[in-house]
Amino acid sequence: MNTKKYIFIPFVVSVLALAGCSGEPSANDIEKLIMEDLERQNAQLQAMGAGQFSEALKASIHSVKKIACEGEDKTYICDVEVDASAMGMRDKSVSQMRIVKGSDGWMISR
Repeated sequence: MNTKKYIFIPFVVSVLALAGCSGEPSANDIEKLIMEDLERQNAQLQAMGAGQFSEALKASIHSVKKIACEGEDKTYICDVEVDASAMGMRDKSVSQMRIVKGSDGWMISR
């Protein structure tokens, strides 16, 4: 048998395993965090005001795009472009978010 194959395969598996376990939040992680935050805010609006008024104030997200993240270990500052609508107006803007990794995964830190 070829001994190079026995060395190469464990090396590739190790590199892939390490890549999945560390690093900055992915675009999907960031989008999920923003969507969860929006759902919480919309639920609070619904609880505060009944009927059509709160429905008119509800926000919606059209797209989320991760631009870049800087940081290390468990804390990152990420530039994120969000295209959202609220109160009948639509806006696309870039903002910075502080994202930290806790015991339950990534979360937005304010």
